[in-house]
Amino acid sequence: MNKSFLTLTRIVAMIGLVCGLGQYASATVITFDSNTGLMANGGSFTEGDFTITSVSTPDPGNYVDIGSSGFTDGNHNDFYGTMAAITLTAGGLFDVTSVDIANLSNSGGGATSCGTGFRIEIDTVTGANPYVCQATYAPTSSTYATETLNITGVNELDVLIVSNTFAEQYVLGNFEADNVVVSEESATPEPTTLLLGFGGLALIGIGRRFRRASPRQV
Repeated sequence: MNKSFLTLTRIVAMIGLVCGLGQYASATVITFDSNTGLMANGGSFTEGDFTITSVSTPDPGNYVDIGSSGFTDGNHNDFYGTMAAITLTAGGLFDVTSVDIANLSNSGGGATSCGTGFRIEIDTVTGANPYVCQATYAPTSSTYATETLNITGVNELDVLIVSNTFAEQYVLGNFEADNVVVSEESATPEPTTLLLGFGGLALIGIGRRFRRASPRQV
């Protein structure tokens, strides 16, 4: 087998491996741009393979307020806040890399903790497990900052924004979240992924076998 054919075999094999392995999960950025305005409890829309749903908090008047740059609390006059749930439309597990946050009114912020205060709270649900608080933020700047999460294997990501505490009712404290980076976990490769991957390995094996069998030129 001549060197040109062996070289071509290696190129085709590598393309097969790259294409096959490259079909695993890729990141999706939830920008909230495909829907704008107030979204009442139960309202939803999709971005890529993900569904974003306005989830009821203890306040029955919960509204997710989606603007041009992200989403914020649609009810600024209570202390229950607004929750947006992100799930895979087809179901299954996914990973969460990061979220961008800001305080657009730049009127507050500071120390906070899970379940209390004026905050952006990141919660997750996995299987039958209850909500788990992963992080809380109370930004002070109107400039967006990226917060790294690196959460793996969840069924649901909940972003809760509480603009006011009970003592601060009717005081606008416009926290906002945007650009949630998520990626689907690929537990079972697609048939085309397996075909391309194993095909690439097979071509590499054939090329090596013929190279060993070919007599050396002197």
